[in-house]
Amino acid sequence: MFTSKFQLQLFGPPALVAEGRGLLKLGTRKALALLAYLAFEQRPVPRSELAALLWPETPEEQSRASLRQELSRLGGVLGPGVLNSGVQNVALHDDLEVDLWRYRAALHMDDLTAAVQLYQGPFLQGLFLRKPPHG
Repeated sequence: MFTSKFQLQLFGPPALVAEGRGLLKLGTRKALALLAYLAFEQRPVPRSELAALLWPETPEEQSRASLRQELSRLGGVLGPGVLNSGVQNVALHDDLEVDLWRYRAALHMDDLTAAVQLYQGPFLQGLFLRKPPHG
């Protein structure tokens, strides 16, 4: 069984859980969206891509400053060893347990039972970066 200090849930309502501390509050929805995007991509992502994705209507200099602030906030919550925030790129280390990664691995191994057990609801259910539209 995989053991990790942090578990990121992306199926169903997204959440970050710390071993021994429970559900963590990240402060902003964008911090959770940032983690979700990095987990989905599973690659080093250029800072410019992240800034443009999360702050599309903001001038580049300001969006990069906002990204630095979110990365600092996440680094404070996660501590060293989970988030690799380089000068050009940002990535997650493997010592974070992510349900999406386990789901993909189960599908790759044709373990449909494990995949079904990991599915807890729609991907990023209820995560809106802006107010949801009224319907």
